[in-house]
Formats: sequence, C-alpha cells, structure tokens
Amino acid sequence: MHDRRSSKRLPSILEGRITLDGEMTKIICTVRNLSVTGARIWIPEAIDLSGEFNLEIPWTGQTVRVRLAWSKGQTHGLMFLADLHPEPNTTIDSLSGDLPH
Repeated sequence: MHDRRSSKRLPSILEGRITLDGEMTKIICTVRNLSVTGARIWIPEAIDLSGEFNLEIPWTGQTVRVRLAWSKGQTHGLMFLADLHPEPNTTIDSLSGDLPH
C-alpha cells in the first residue's frame, strides 16, 4: 500500500484539546500520531467535526489551526494550517526519540 503522506508520522499518545470556533469548551482528545503537516486524533465520544478549528497539544506547548481531512467514527485526520514547532528551532523529526508512546 502506497503512503500518500508528505511527511513522516510519529506514533504517539499525547493529550490534545480541540476548541471549535465560537466555543469556550475544550474537547479532550488523544493525538495518536503526529507529523509536521498533521495529526490523527481519537475522541472518546462520537462528535461531528467539520471545517477548521484549533488543536492544542500541551506536550508541544502550542495551539495550531487545523482542517479536518477525514473522519471514521471516533478517529479523525487533521491537516495543520500552520507549522508545528514544539520549541524554537526544533522540529518534530528531531524529537522522535522523545515522544511518549
């Protein structure tokens, strides 16, 4: 099977928080894999996501704007609309040994 992704994915089990536009409540999710261009998340309760929203990943200390790429049940693929850099001058690839599993 051919992988169409443009960047390397790193498996993870990271806490994530989704904030939908105009909403104050954060939806807790698990970031199951992460790359510089996107993420795959899992949400414990079925929820209808669409369009663009914010994803906070406390481990990286960053909130990034994302676009929903696909959904299958409680699992969703997200495309980052801005670069994700956990710390200045650091890339996701350089942290591959540090990601919690």
